[in-house]
Amino acid sequence: MMKMMKELAMDVKDIKIEQYKSRDEITQLKREITELKDQQSDYKDEIRKLRETNEKDIKQIGQLKKEITAANEKIENLEREKKRKNVVIQGLNIDTNDQKLLREAVENFLEKELQVSVDVNGVRKIGENTALVELNSVKNKIEVKKNKKKLKNKTDERIYINDDMSKEEIIIQKEIRNTDGNN
Repeated sequence: MMKMMKELAMDVKDIKIEQYKSRDEITQLKREITELKDQQSDYKDEIRKLRETNEKDIKQIGQLKKEITAANEKIENLEREKKRKNVVIQGLNIDTNDQKLLREAVENFLEKELQVSVDVNGVRKIGENTALVELNSVKNKIEVKKNKKKLKNKTDERIYINDDMSKEEIIIQKEIRNTDGNN
């Protein structure tokens, strides 16, 4: 019986040791769970802050897009206004890059071929036989455009006088011509 009691006491002792180990493991697990909850809470706060920052950035990007669009519109308007008084002459025999000689040649051409005397602010060679002519006023441009029909009677040279257009306007004009040609 004594032997049984000793075995029982040993079993109880082993059970108590196992209980202490289990208690320690449970305490350790509780600590780890608490740490995980704290980390999760920190992550939630960090995610919330990132979302707020993201929303602010999205609003700022939207505002910047609006500002860029407005700036592009202003640039287009300024470009259009600048080009409003200009004409492009194509097919003109241009064999100089000198601004002064180029200007004199264009002024002589306008007076001789179109019989118009207009104030030319500047001339720039923009191609082999193409010049950009900056006239003094829209009135002068209208005068040149009205008289460009006189060039149709010339059979030896094919010279064209057109508006100075932006790249977008040139693309639109080509599309219009292609559409008209297909009908």
